[in-house]
Amino acid sequence: MLKEAVGRSGIDFPLADFLSEAPNKTFLTGVTSGRVVNTVTIDGAPCDHLFISQPPAIELELWLPKDEPAVPRRLIVTYRAVSGEPNFIAEFPDWNFNIHPSYTEFTFQPPSDAAQVAFNPPLLAATRTANKTKGGKK
Repeated sequence: MLKEAVGRSGIDFPLADFLSEAPNKTFLTGVTSGRVVNTVTIDGAPCDHLFISQPPAIELELWLPKDEPAVPRRLIVTYRAVSGEPNFIAEFPDWNFNIHPSYTEFTFQPPSDAAQVAFNPPLLAATRTANKTKGGKK
């Protein structure tokens, strides 16, 4: 679902890699370099602070506990090519792998007074579509 949303809208979902079947592989797609910065303590747990480069101009900082399971504790994504260099910060303080939701919990039930709003894709996606129809390059 997220692949379709990204393809149609051009919106980036920084945590989408964690929702794939193989998050370790998806997260590392396109990575050109990475290094361990140091060890820091987050909520009493020693964690490796990793710095990862993903062209074009995306920097990822990831904190992984030194003890098993090595699930992310913190993630910062910085977009260097975007004006103002915005970043996305996520904290993962309490992983629970014993939850098994039912499909009904994911059924959308809009409120009775809800109204559907047309979605206009960002300018970038609209520009790509215009270029394709004119025979331009992607």
